[in-house]
Amino acid sequence: MTRSWSNWAGTARCSPQTYAIARSEADVATLVRAARERGVPVRAVGAGHSFAPLACTPGILVDVRRLRGVLAIGRADAATGAVTVTVGAGTPLGELTAALHLRGLTVHGLPTTTAPTLAGAVATGTHGGGRHASLSAQVVGFRVVTGTGDMRDVDLERDLLPAFRVSLGALGVVTRLVLRCVPGQLLECREADGALGDLMADPVRWAASAEHVSAFWFPWQDRVRHHTLQPASNARPSAAVSPVVTIRDDLLRGWALRAAVARSPLPRAAAQRLAELCRPAPAPPHRGPAHTCCVFPQRLRFAALEYGIPLERLPEAVERLRMALRRTGFTSVLPLEIRPGPAETAWLSPAQGRATAWINLAAPRTPGRDRWLRTAEEILVEAGGRPHWAKRHSLDASVLHDRYRHWNDFRAARDAFDPDRVFRTPYLDRLLGS
Repeated sequence: MTRSWSNWAGTARCSPQTYAIARSEADVATLVRAARERGVPVRAVGAGHSFAPLACTPGILVDVRRLRGVLAIGRADAATGAVTVTVGAGTPLGELTAALHLRGLTVHGLPTTTAPTLAGAVATGTHGGGRHASLSAQVVGFRVVTGTGDMRDVDLERDLLPAFRVSLGALGVVTRLVLRCVPGQLLECREADGALGDLMADPVRWAASAEHVSAFWFPWQDRVRHHTLQPASNARPSAAVSPVVTIRDDLLRGWALRAAVARSPLPRAAAQRLAELCRPAPAPPHRGPAHTCCVFPQRLRFAALEYGIPLERLPEAVERLRMALRRTGFTSVLPLEIRPGPAETAWLSPAQGRATAWINLAAPRTPGRDRWLRTAEEILVEAGGRPHWAKRHSLDASVLHDRYRHWNDFRAARDAFDPDRVFRTPYLDRLLGS
């Protein structure tokens, strides 16, 4: 089947020679072997929620969303209650977390969106914020179709697991993953406004202040909105917010956002006022499972840029962003999001080897957006930043090479699993070198 493809945000498009829907792991292996024989590149695609053109190929685009669902559940560890759960690569995160919840389980490192498929989120190092490492770090096993069309299992017994935990799809088509899951628990969600200076005074203390923590900030303000999640002392969920109120608020905020975009460019004061109107007052404390408390609605399509910088450099970076972004004259109706995260071991994780502060900027397609994002990127790169692989960025292999201690180890793994570069694309050549 031939068809054009674009991602969710409309920031990546391609016209593959063939668009194939894989209905089984055997289908994937057959497609890869055929592509190798014909000298045609292959890429896997799921929900298309990455802002980067990672899935784009002129060759065969393999849709893995039929490879979904919970496939197996291991025995619980007697001491910790942890359980291994085998999941199809194309399972959307929302479907996965709901299935785990029904079984009394959850998984750490969930991001703030439920749209991506599991394999896509893992391959790009998609993360949450707080004490727990990213979703990629919770994976203890992979099944992958290599560049030769062979099916391989990679697990804790092999020394290549750190390569697969964030692989950008460069090592093969992942068909299933084994997650380390933990007993589910209710979390208490709290929101509060606070001074930006208090957060910047001790970012390490802020990072450890709750199990999940994030802050939302408009660069023209000196205050931030804190969002924290802690295990709840009360075992009962909070009463649900009235659906009428929820729908009303979503409609009103969605209208305000669309109005801001439609009338762009607005005078700065008007744009800032609209942005503030779109953000509600802090919600009252409420309790719920992680897969509902960690998720934020995405009311419009936008482009995003995100970098992970050393946590201790957060105050310096925020101060520079505050000054530089104000000078651009552009105002995004979406706040910057700042999240901390622990050091990770995956070779291409932006958090590899260091505690990290993640800084995410998002803006709809409006005049001035690209300059605004470029200005922020320059500052984050100078602060030692590594880009989130699923977001927009301008770096290439000549710069990235020196930012990753295990860069050459990953290239060696690529040589072993894809010797003929069946999964090669122009975008991967930019990132990893040809």
